[in-house]
Amino acid sequence: MKDGIVGELFKYYEGTLGDFLHEAINEKGQLIKIIIKDVDQLKLSQIDGKGCILTSEYHHVIDNYAIRHIISKHSSEKESLRGQVQIQITDFLLIPNLLTEYDAVRTEIRNKKEVLIYEKTYSDITYNIVEEVRKGRKELAVVTFYKTRKGKLTGADS
Repeated sequence: MKDGIVGELFKYYEGTLGDFLHEAINEKGQLIKIIIKDVDQLKLSQIDGKGCILTSEYHHVIDNYAIRHIISKHSSEKESLRGQVQIQITDFLLIPNLLTEYDAVRTEIRNKKEVLIYEKTYSDITYNIVEEVRKGRKELAVVTFYKTRKGKLTGADS
């Protein structure tokens, strides 16, 4: 799966997450994805207990469209009006850790799709990652990422 191009639809990026961020911001045409990490075996039981059935075949992924969505919707000064904190490019580098060292995870159905929502608090900031479960490709795809001040969850994640 990590061999570059997958069909004609997209390719998995082979470099680091930091390099991918630069590429994702600049690539406006072709869909590109990076496998952030495989699903953590120890965490599967926590997620499974919430109604979402996953296997070790799943990978956490993010694509260039999600990166651009997150930057356009969650990195401006307007975030403070929604009770949120601006996402910085460096925050994306925390994603691998946030997906395994979270404080809470829950499942929901949004737009008729199953999603996982992870929360992790450091000091007074809570990071929130929303992943869509893509059963066909065995992917947990980051669709949005935002930060709030501790105790100020707004649910505004689109």
